[in-house]
Amino acid sequence: MVRRPGTVEDRQVRTRSGALFLAVGSALWILLAFLVLFAPLSGEASVTGVYVIEGATVLWACGLMWSRARCSSPALARARRLLAAAMACTFVASLLAIVATTSGQASDSLSVDDLVHLCFVPLAAAALLCFPVSADVAGSRLRSLLDGSLAAAGLWFVIWVTVMLPGDVGAGLSRTEAGLVLAYPAGDIFLIGLAASVLARVHRAALRELSLLSIGLILYGAADVAYAVREAAGTYLADGPVSLLAELGILFVVAGSWSAGRSGAVRRPAWLRALPLLPLAPLALAILVGVLALLRDEPLSRAAEATGLASIAVLVLREVVSGRDQRALRRRIVERDELFRSLVLGSADLTTLHDGEGRVRYASPSVLLTLDVAGPEGSDLQLGDAHHPQDRAVAGVAWRRAMEAPGEVVDMVVRLRCVDGGYRWHASRMRNLLDDPSVAGVVVNTRDIHEQHLLTERVRHDAEHDALTGLGNLARARRRIAQACADLTVCSVLLVDLDGFKGVNDTYGHAQGDALLVSVAGALQACVRPGDEVLRIGGDEFLVVLGPGADAERVAERVVAALRRPLPVGDRLLSTGGSVGLADTAERPSPEELLRNADLAMYAAKDAGRNRWARYVPVLHESARARMAVQSGLHRALSGDGFTLHYQPVVNLVGGAPVAFEALLRWTDPELGTTSPDVFIPVAEECGLMARVDAWVLERACADLAAWTAAGLVVLPVSVNVSRTELTASLPQLVAGCLGRHGVPARLLRVEVTESAVVRDPDAALEALQGLRRMGVLVLLDDFGTGQSSLSQLARLPVDTVKIDKSFVLASSQDSGAARLLDSILGVCHALDLPVVAEGIETGDVAGRLAAHGCQYGQGWYFGRPAAAAQTARLLAPWTPLLAAPSSRGSAQTTIRIGNP
Repeated sequence: MVRRPGTVEDRQVRTRSGALFLAVGSALWILLAFLVLFAPLSGEASVTGVYVIEGATVLWACGLMWSRARCSSPALARARRLLAAAMACTFVASLLAIVATTSGQASDSLSVDDLVHLCFVPLAAAALLCFPVSADVAGSRLRSLLDGSLAAAGLWFVIWVTVMLPGDVGAGLSRTEAGLVLAYPAGDIFLIGLAASVLARVHRAALRELSLLSIGLILYGAADVAYAVREAAGTYLADGPVSLLAELGILFVVAGSWSAGRSGAVRRPAWLRALPLLPLAPLALAILVGVLALLRDEPLSRAAEATGLASIAVLVLREVVSGRDQRALRRRIVERDELFRSLVLGSADLTTLHDGEGRVRYASPSVLLTLDVAGPEGSDLQLGDAHHPQDRAVAGVAWRRAMEAPGEVVDMVVRLRCVDGGYRWHASRMRNLLDDPSVAGVVVNTRDIHEQHLLTERVRHDAEHDALTGLGNLARARRRIAQACADLTVCSVLLVDLDGFKGVNDTYGHAQGDALLVSVAGALQACVRPGDEVLRIGGDEFLVVLGPGADAERVAERVVAALRRPLPVGDRLLSTGGSVGLADTAERPSPEELLRNADLAMYAAKDAGRNRWARYVPVLHESARARMAVQSGLHRALSGDGFTLHYQPVVNLVGGAPVAFEALLRWTDPELGTTSPDVFIPVAEECGLMARVDAWVLERACADLAAWTAAGLVVLPVSVNVSRTELTASLPQLVAGCLGRHGVPARLLRVEVTESAVVRDPDAALEALQGLRRMGVLVLLDDFGTGQSSLSQLARLPVDTVKIDKSFVLASSQDSGAARLLDSILGVCHALDLPVVAEGIETGDVAGRLAAHGCQYGQGWYFGRPAAAAQTARLLAPWTPLLAAPSSRGSAQTTIRIGNP
């Protein structure tokens, strides 16, 4: 797998391998230095050791460079592979030299290892020519080769005259031997000159690598020159400092291939623009050395003269190639100019070039055809005047960002005045290329995005607004509340819930309900200031977000008053009240907490009677938490065994014998403890659990009745309470199912309903109660006198017994007025032939007085506290013979209590 250069993986590999390179390179260098300077070896052993270390270094360098090529760009990959191949030739040559040295076959004449080693030069030259060339430098590879040859010729002339010739290099040797001695330094000098030529044209991304490579070639060439000179003087030692110099050169070559170059540069620095003169420096130095030699009357060898003639020939050929390159460059410029004209001049996009002050230096023809700007033919254009007044600040900020970040792309979306006089949305992309000498300006590309921008804004608007009323929706409300909570000043929110909206929908239809919502939205907007906002967050819920300084309580009063008045809906006036919850950011709540606080306050207003407003106080949160705890506990109780039924006897006040029991629901939760029905029953009704609670009570009561019957007890009827939510037409079916599953006769079950349940929906209550009576289940009207039922309803409802609320019973013993009212109730029930049960009897005096006034039955702690099913069974056991004997029913003349008083 080939890794792309510049990726995270590439950088990680380079980091890990860089550490390996440093460790291995340092180890080899130290080992070679120790061998050269301090090793006790001598002769062939020392030479062989040097060859082995050099071969190991070259092999290691070859492997690293080949591996580095795997995560390089194509051009650099080719160059590094060729360098690795050149290093491989050097390794093979070193291996052959080791074999020749150890076998005693080493020779000063041309050998196979010399031929292999000299292959390093063409491979390294090809690698240098494969380096990527910068786009802003002209010249072909042939031009680089000629410039390198010219630089190498000048450098060779200088080294020959100043070093080789005085050192008698090659003197006394045959032509073959002299050529072999001179071939090594000559090849290195050629590579150094070629590197100087390529360095003048290389892309900046590879500049550091080529620089280090050039240093390595210079060190390697210096080692070969020193070898030639010392060999001529007879002082060369294979294990001497020359080997250290060559080893260091190889390390620099590898370090170059492992260096991290910089890519994406906008321009070449000024000092890089002077690099084209680098190949001419050796030639100038050669001319200087030649002139000095002539002035000193020093003779020049034929090799020096041949070098000079070769340099002249290369110069002539270089001019020919330069002319060809210039023609090719002009041809490319013409082609690019034609391409530019076809792309830019024929494009509908607007392209402009600005100077550092913002003045237009160039504008494509589409600018004049599209925008309403001054100036003929693109001169003296004033694009700033074409910006919409509201967008000029945005354009100014984008321009300053572009000036502060050369080379980076800066985007902006503004409105520009077009030739038809209207404004259209345009997207502009700016890039500061003032530092690029080929551009020297700020390039701005602009495109018309009017329809796309309007569609995007429409989608964004619809995402935050209610389609019916045009007000903001819940998403916008959350964002607006977040802004209010982040503000350091106190802001308020009003949560408005319509009280009678369901009735409007049910009576007039949803179309009229929607029209009413629109009228409510208008009424709410008339209650707030221009800086405030009204939002619709639900079906009939609105949210008012008030800014700082608003009198929230006064606004809440105006909202309640506005919703009490009839609102115009089509050709009629409809009225609906509203409950308002008020909360503010005084205590720095979170957005969710602020919305929750307003919701709690709104429900507090509903509980207080609706059509009013309430402010949030912390106790509301505590109450809500308590309700949630009760609700969670109810779910646990219904899924487990948290509920129990206790039974309280109903006795005959005349004889004192028990005639029935009332099943009372009790709940003990492991977390909440014992909770009163007055607490959990309203919560169950509010959260919709009352149907499951009633079903559980019916099942449990029927199961206990069946168990008592199976135990041989004389079973008295048991009455169960049914909530107002379950007093529907399906109640008889539910009761019949329970009786059938447990085999309990209908006469043993009685159903108690409250006045408020009957008044809530009289027609549904009448149907349900009639169904129960047809089954043989008696119906008791509980808490009579505390609700809203009238005497006509009492006469119309199919009830069998009336239970007087304990508040009347307790008050009658202390208040003569209450006593007279109780007598009136008893009189009405007697007139309707309805038996009466008095609740809450706690003393014998009260029981006697009620019996004296004609009350048949009583219930209360005086006769017995509510007891569990097992305890109730034990209490029934002694009464079973008496209740079973017909003579015992009514013979007793004293009041008998069951259980503890």
